[in-house]
Amino acid sequence: TLDEALAADEPLSPFAAQIEREVIDRFGEAETARVRQSWRLMDLEYVHFDQMVPGDAYMKQEARSYVPGLPAVPFWDVTATDWARRLEADWEIVRDEFSRVAIKNAARTAREGNNVWVAAADGDSAQKYGQDWRTLVLMDRTTWDPTNCALFPRTAALLADADVPCVEAFFAAMKPRSKINPHTDSCNFILTSHLGLKIPPGCSITVGGPAPDASSSSFAEGVDAALPLPDRRRSETKVRGSARAPPQVGDETKAWTPGGVLLFDTSIYHDAVNDSDDTRYILMLRVWHPELTSVEVQALQFLFDVLDVPDLISDDPVKVFRAEHELAGLRTRPEARAKLAPSSNSDDAPPAPAVGKVKKKRTAKKGSGFGVPT
Repeated sequence: TLDEALAADEPLSPFAAQIEREVIDRFGEAETARVRQSWRLMDLEYVHFDQMVPGDAYMKQEARSYVPGLPAVPFWDVTATDWARRLEADWEIVRDEFSRVAIKNAARTAREGNNVWVAAADGDSAQKYGQDWRTLVLMDRTTWDPTNCALFPRTAALLADADVPCVEAFFAAMKPRSKINPHTDSCNFILTSHLGLKIPPGCSITVGGPAPDASSSSFAEGVDAALPLPDRRRSETKVRGSARAPPQVGDETKAWTPGGVLLFDTSIYHDAVNDSDDTRYILMLRVWHPELTSVEVQALQFLFDVLDVPDLISDDPVKVFRAEHELAGLRTRPEARAKLAPSSNSDDAPPAPAVGKVKKKRTAKKGSGFGVPT
């Protein structure tokens, strides 16, 4: 149980113990208690399991990366969330840039971009999502991709200007007549948000239960089909409670809508369906759980940083300096990072030469077991 795992007096591995000491020194002992508990649970290979509704096969939470005390809410209300409202207000910026770059100029984007429309790199994620779910990454574990941000500069700038609490950002494509089976992303301190871009009829996501058939009466009752798409956006994304409400238990199904933002907890079992003849496109974001404190977010970010750049806690000052310099570059705003890449998304620009172009191989990162695997 969680209490038994937290009470365990087992010593941490040397690397984990060193990181825990650094967290205390940098961010305080009391302020980081939950983060350090999460770190210890990870080192003990603890998997949190909560049967949220007794007897329900899907209404359960499962997380290998677990911060105790965070509420588990299937869908969160984003009506009072500033960054979500900004994305909904300016969503056409994303839609138009995506349509021009990813669809109209698909061949050039595939040639110039970095890992364009690839399947999940992590083996467990690939099994969960299947080959019909593909991504085009703008940010991975808080690190901007300069090549792809050069292709989508207005989208990247909007995410930065809106102060989206991003951990990851990527476009996601779901092929026609496909589904994603019930699964958990195994992390409770990062939530998932979707901004609908191109949404055919018959596409939905369910948190806490299997998605219904798009033609069923229960699905039709959940969506006001009489409303035109632009006016349905807010109607369909309203959920119970607020962004800081206590947990609401019970499976819910939502239909994506163009320009609508959904925010949900993917540590709860969830699945999705595209029951149409067209590809569904969304902008998918991983964001920090809103019940984390600012210090906890900084501490969790530090854990990610050390896992990506272990020299941050080296005993060699030169290595530490170089690691800090590297991280400073990774945290630079996307438009500045994009200048490092030669790509251009203008329609009349000459194509970049294909010969000699080296693309970054997309593989699971060291330490990817902590957080959401990609």
